[in-house]
Amino acid sequence: MKFKKKSKAIQLLTGMLTLCIVFSAAFIGIYPTAAAADVPNSINTEKSVPPLFDNSQTADNSSEMETLDFKGTSYYLVCNEAQLRAIGTGKYGMNLNYMQQADISLSAGDWVPIGTWDAPFTGTYNGNGFEITGLTMTDPDAEIIGLFGVAKKAHIYNITLRDYDIASAGKNAANKSVGAVLAIGQGSRSYDNFVYPKEAAVSIKDNSSEIERYYKAGSLPMFEITFPRLDEKTQKKWLERIYADGDFAFFSVAVRRLDANSALLTGFAEKAYTDEEMAFFSILTDCMDEAELELWLDRALEDGNWAFQSMLYNKLNRDDEFNELKEKQEKEWAEAQMAEYEAAGVTMVDEKTYYYQGQLVNIFLDIRRDGSFYTLNMNPKGTVNIKITRDTNDDITGAAYMTEAEAAELLGDMG
Repeated sequence: MKFKKKSKAIQLLTGMLTLCIVFSAAFIGIYPTAAAADVPNSINTEKSVPPLFDNSQTADNSSEMETLDFKGTSYYLVCNEAQLRAIGTGKYGMNLNYMQQADISLSAGDWVPIGTWDAPFTGTYNGNGFEITGLTMTDPDAEIIGLFGVAKKAHIYNITLRDYDIASAGKNAANKSVGAVLAIGQGSRSYDNFVYPKEAAVSIKDNSSEIERYYKAGSLPMFEITFPRLDEKTQKKWLERIYADGDFAFFSVAVRRLDANSALLTGFAEKAYTDEEMAFFSILTDCMDEAELELWLDRALEDGNWAFQSMLYNKLNRDDEFNELKEKQEKEWAEAQMAEYEAAGVTMVDEKTYYYQGQLVNIFLDIRRDGSFYTLNMNPKGTVNIKITRDTNDDITGAAYMTEAEAAELLGDMG
């Protein structure tokens, strides 16, 4: 999924605020309290801010990392590819705290994920908003695919991963795990990360094969990357399949990658509305502009479709208007219903008081034949039990006394 990169102004402000926090902590002893607050946020997130350490190693790509001690904890500062690849080797253990301090451009060599089943990453990695560019994995037998492979109770955050290419990895693996930043979490926290996949020119035939694997594997990120590369005919087939499967998550990422003027959006909106599939229709409304939402609202009003009216009013931020309309319609419906009851010989004084042929009603029951709607009122002071009778079209045909058996059965069901 694509997100906007932080502006340099925001990065500069973050760096300056953090410097204030660090120096304040040195003098007055402020201690962090959040779950991941034992890791300083940013020591130098903008190149124009003077560094607090010597990061000249960035140029020579040395694997030796400098450290920063903060409140008795050491953080290893990652400034280049060699240092990034060194995590989990030698003295740079999987259980340590790492903080990125420069943009890192990876070489063409295949990336080896940080952390395995036997040696998971258990420390912290703060990307500081700096970029890691060009991560590539092509091994067709790879089972764990991502910047970090297996992590356990780790904290991985603030990473910006750009132009990564992992689409071809794991083609031969039956049970692979894929995640651009983290493949397997095991109780870890991975958050505030930004990923930008590399756009690759591949054939439709290859895409069809790949997207099938991603769908079966439940890989939403890879499915989302591949779906826009399909032709419209193939996209339609996939949307029909996902719709039939009732998979809202995959449907959502797919329609969001369609062109804004795609006929598929209109076609599936029509289908979801006709099928009364509110969840699918709601997803599609996120792709509509205000004018299109208004047209659908007009249709829902004309059809008397309250459920879709409610949703569309909400999408248009007009909930108050819907509530007023609903109250008005409910009042009109209640008045019409009262008139129908009176035509059948039942006088409705209020919601709790009914009379039939001058007698106060004890049990009043009106149930539609399909069970979609019913009215049941009980007044202990009443002396007769009455039921409304309806024809096959659910129109009221009259009222009748309930037998003792019917009343007993109703009370028994309620008990």
